[in-house]
Amino acid sequence: MKTHIQQLNSYEEVIQEYGITVERFYEVGLKMCLFAPRDEAVRDWQMLKEQFVSRRKPGMAMRMVVHEYYLRRFYYDIFRLELEKDPDGNQTPNKTLCRLLGIRKPANYVCTHIFGGTNNPLLFNALFNVCYIPAIYAPLTSDNRHKMTKLHEGFRRRFMDCVYELFGDIIAEYNKFLLELRVQERIDSELINPEIYPKRFIANIKEQWQPLKLL
Repeated sequence: MKTHIQQLNSYEEVIQEYGITVERFYEVGLKMCLFAPRDEAVRDWQMLKEQFVSRRKPGMAMRMVVHEYYLRRFYYDIFRLELEKDPDGNQTPNKTLCRLLGIRKPANYVCTHIFGGTNNPLLFNALFNVCYIPAIYAPLTSDNRHKMTKLHEGFRRRFMDCVYELFGDIIAEYNKFLLELRVQERIDSELINPEIYPKRFIANIKEQWQPLKLL
């Protein structure tokens, strides 16, 4: 005899317990997300582009939790880029956002990279790619389609709408920049010899430099 197993979801349980609608839950979460000011994000992207192609480029911060040796070697060999290891993995975007928003690091918020790319120095540092999200809402912004509930999907869709409304043109410029520099071709050429870099490193780098999806 088959037993019915109930599927519980803590978000839905909390919403029901407090008697609020799903739309209100979405509204509150989006209202609490803290993005960089748009004009600063535009200025920051122009600066990052110039820094990336400059012959006298200063070091660019990056997380480098794993594969530090290979990351440093790869980015110097292909782009002549010196990397600076972020002290705690996310200190650089944290400090930048706090300075621009005029706040201290907020409690129970997560500084997240919207499109990931933390092994890509452009995406790690770009203001269009970072924001503070209330910790309770942060899991609902992930693109985990295999475990995405209807409530998760609804919040993520609205969250990404906000991102593209603020930064859609900068995201399009980022994709154009990759094409102009033939970044993917150069990466494929550099990583053609699997003896130099581990297979997992190669797969990760190729994923990190894919063009960002546009709505």
